Amino acid sequence: MSFTIQDFQDLLQLLRERPDWRAQMERALLGDEFRSLPEIVRELAEAQKRTEEQIAALVERMDKFAAAQQRMETELGTVVGLLLELDYSRRAVAYLSGLALKIRVVSHEEFMAHVQDAADEGRLNEYEVKDIALLDLLARGQRRPDRQEIYLAVEISKTVRERDVFRAERRAALLQKVYPTVVPVAAGELASAGAREIAKERGVELVLNGHNVDD
Repeated sequence: MSFTIQDFQDLLQLLRERPDWRAQMERALLGDEFRSLPEIVRELAEAQKRTEEQIAALVERMDKFAAAQQRMETELGTVVGLLLELDYSRRAVAYLSGLALKIRVVSHEEFMAHVQDAADEGRLNEYEVKDIALLDLLARGQRRPDRQEIYLAVEISKTVRERDVFRAERRAALLQKVYPTVVPVAAGELASAGAREIAKERGVELVLNGHNVDD
């Protein structure tokens, strides 16, 4: 006996009326694995969502780690800079002897008292006073050729860059309103090529590892 279109329509109607038969038919035709496909898809979607959340959490942790590392590097750089300033202050006679004789460090309190006197007399404004107050080191000595008294305005960085050279030049110029002869000095362990070039052009003395750089 052949299976006609009408028989197929009758079968469909029967399956609509008997859900239990329809389920059996689906299992027979598709198998349990195929019928479980929607559940598998849902599980995969949930797993993908969890993976995306885990990746987002990992990225957030990495961002926090990078920020913490940046803070640590900044703080470490600050500590290294302070130690270098202390080293130059303690060994100023050795480190700066190529620039002058009879080197003596002028304490911050001492030179700022003179700076304030100059401000009271109108030779410096409040912004210039604040700028001078940030100078790393001021030393006094005698210029080698003629033994004239000079002051060395020293900016200290582990690696001397262009901004350090400009700061030394600017603060030395301000201190020129307080002391007769002030020489700008940029000092450190290394110097960028730009800093070397600018120091030579602007007449700023460059001292690296305690030795004066002439060129």
